[in-house]
Amino acid sequence: MKTLKYSSTVKPLIIVWGFLLLSLSLSLVAMPGDEHWDAQFGAPGTTNTVLAIAMNNGMLYVGGYGIPSTNATLNAWDGNQWSTIGTFNNGTSPAYIYDATYVGNALYVAGIFSSVNGIAANGLARWDGNAWSSIGFRGSGLGLAASGTDLYVGGTFTNLDDSGVVMTNIGRWDGSAWHALGNGLGGSGFSSYVRTIVVNNGLIFAGGAFTNSGVAAVMNLAVWDGSTWSAVGGGANGIVNGLAVNDGNLYAGGAFTQAGSTAASYVAEWDGLNWYALDSGLNGAVSSVAIFNNQVCVVGGFTSAGGVATTN
Repeated sequence: MKTLKYSSTVKPLIIVWGFLLLSLSLSLVAMPGDEHWDAQFGAPGTTNTVLAIAMNNGMLYVGGYGIPSTNATLNAWDGNQWSTIGTFNNGTSPAYIYDATYVGNALYVAGIFSSVNGIAANGLARWDGNAWSSIGFRGSGLGLAASGTDLYVGGTFTNLDDSGVVMTNIGRWDGSAWHALGNGLGGSGFSSYVRTIVVNNGLIFAGGAFTNSGVAAVMNLAVWDGSTWSAVGGGANGIVNGLAVNDGNLYAGGAFTQAGSTAASYVAEWDGLNWYALDSGLNGAVSSVAIFNNQVCVVGGFTSAGGVATTN
């Protein structure tokens, strides 16, 4: 039996060939542009805790808060990959993105922050597709709604900008100037704020944590008709976090157990005259409400909806 031996020339050739194969494999893995991995190689989605979502021209924008907590990023999904279009900072304090919406071709982002990509912007920033800018807002932006060329902003603030216009927790931006909505929405003895806004047939509905507009009592839910704030069927006995309109009816969700005089666990429907419970409701608070395919969808912290087991 013969023992095969490598010659002095063959062995180095094999080593060199193996090295070339390894180098080629490594170079293929590291090629620029090879970012479109299948989701099985890593968890899909964003690393943020998401509080805000907006869509426009096939792009999905999401924001919230992440680590480090002093930064909050706005990420965009184009259908194939994620990119970051804004990093929001709040100095040494945590930064948050609470809402985002489009007015025309401009994206507005509201939250608790003092700058975005190094541009000073306090609580509200505008993205025109190329650059970020401030529109003179000073406060915490929590909820946004668009109607034509108007942007409605809710949050916690009073003297909104340097123009002398005084607004309490809600205001309107027409593209060039701020406008107050009457006496706004405030309260006494606690931190008041507007968390959610929805526009329907010229009416502005606002929900949050507040008790009054001037001397008018409006408990956590109010409607602006262009000149006056009024209560919506007696309001809610707890914070309203989300609003949506479907077929002319208003749906409210939040941390309440009663809407007007109607018992309603965390979600309720207003038809313009009366409040209605949605079955037996939920067993935990609602953080947002949306309409999808003519169905009312809610998210929050609950494990049961109408007695049906469901998670959040």
